[in-house]
Amino acid sequence: MKWDIDKADSVVWIAIEAAKSLCGSMKDMCGICFNEHLVSVREGHKFWWCCLESENEKVGNSLVERFKNRAFRQKFDRDYRNFYKKAVKELDASDRNDFRKISGKKLFSIFKKSNHLYIHNFDWGFFAEPMDFVMPKMVEGRLLKQSYTAQEIADMIAIADTSFINKETQGLICIGLKPKGKQQGLLKKHAYRYRWLQSAHMGRKDLPLSYFRERLDELGKKGLNKELKKLKDFKNGINSRKKEIVGEKPIDNETKALFGIMDVIGPLHDIRKELFMRTIYTADTCRAEIAKRNGYTKEQLSVFSAEDIHKLEQGKGMDKDHADNLLEVCVLYINNRKKVWEIHSGKEAEDIIRMELSVDTGGITEFKGMAASLGKARGRVKIINGTREMGKMEQGDVIVSSMTKPEFVVAIKKAVAIVTDEGGVTCHAAIVSRELKIPCIIGTKIATHLLKDGDIIEVDADKGVVRKIK
Repeated sequence: MKWDIDKADSVVWIAIEAAKSLCGSMKDMCGICFNEHLVSVREGHKFWWCCLESENEKVGNSLVERFKNRAFRQKFDRDYRNFYKKAVKELDASDRNDFRKISGKKLFSIFKKSNHLYIHNFDWGFFAEPMDFVMPKMVEGRLLKQSYTAQEIADMIAIADTSFINKETQGLICIGLKPKGKQQGLLKKHAYRYRWLQSAHMGRKDLPLSYFRERLDELGKKGLNKELKKLKDFKNGINSRKKEIVGEKPIDNETKALFGIMDVIGPLHDIRKELFMRTIYTADTCRAEIAKRNGYTKEQLSVFSAEDIHKLEQGKGMDKDHADNLLEVCVLYINNRKKVWEIHSGKEAEDIIRMELSVDTGGITEFKGMAASLGKARGRVKIINGTREMGKMEQGDVIVSSMTKPEFVVAIKKAVAIVTDEGGVTCHAAIVSRELKIPCIIGTKIATHLLKDGDIIEVDADKGVVRKIK
């Protein structure tokens, strides 16, 4: 395939603002950026984010070489974490405002600041995606040469870090262990602290207190102390297993360097996901209020860049008909070398999608990927690329996705296995499947193109193979 495709349900502005980083300012932090990107959005929100496979490989290999330098990666880690702390502080301060009552000047100021933080987070954090594109083969290849088994490889590439989702769940459980009289007040504080938890590609999503209460009740049925111990033991269990394996099968210096990189990019990948959600929560709140004050729907403003929206502050109008056309179908195409930044709609967009993004999967009944969590399972396919599709997930299904996202966790917990088109050793699917101890195969490239809802498949993660049964 020419393009490496990530599918999701998404609003357009998410891609427009991210592209400013990936094809531009990312170079300031990482020393390299992408030249060419293509994004298509159909039927309102069916979103395909496309990077050239050749460019993903080039950028990934370049970053791996930079991150092999221990001093560079330590400084990068320290600087990104400092940015994260400052960004969280700024976003929390912004969110304490009543957006309905603040002046227009302050509203646009908060919008500008939160949008800047969104872009800057990609400057720092997107490095993990192209590195995940190339590192699995690097690591797996070296470990196979050193006679590692499939199970040992899976154990060695596991990320030993406590994700923000893990931390949130631990916090929720701790509330459940408090006296009943104190739980309601603590739950309200927890709900506000994690107000952004499902704000992502589709923009801001408000979570009622009942969402957290229902989750706490579900955890209570499983046993709060048991679940808390499982979450706390996860990190220590991975580290202990790695030490045990390396004690029996020492690794060479080149492989040690690759694991040194993974120890940094895994936690930072998680930071990027958290800030992605936080910045969207605040920026999209601003967009909604700006739309309301200026006679637009939030949907109409979702297709415009931040620069376009700031024109409203100057009293200039936006083309509503153009917005409605983009909501039906649009393509964003960027080529830095040719100095091209174009947004197409209508037939032009449809023609580009047909020429560039058609995938032929005829006759394929078995395909491979990388095993992120071992085991074997059989189940009915449910294609889930966005939160709107989560309702069709039933207990015992196999979740098949372009790339799973933190907001999919409710659906993932019903799955007997995970299969993705994209992803590497630090991706969300890899991390959550190990936490849940279910089979997972990532990076298949074609799963969502070949499979459809209702197909029966076997996921053999021990061999990295997916078989279509019927």
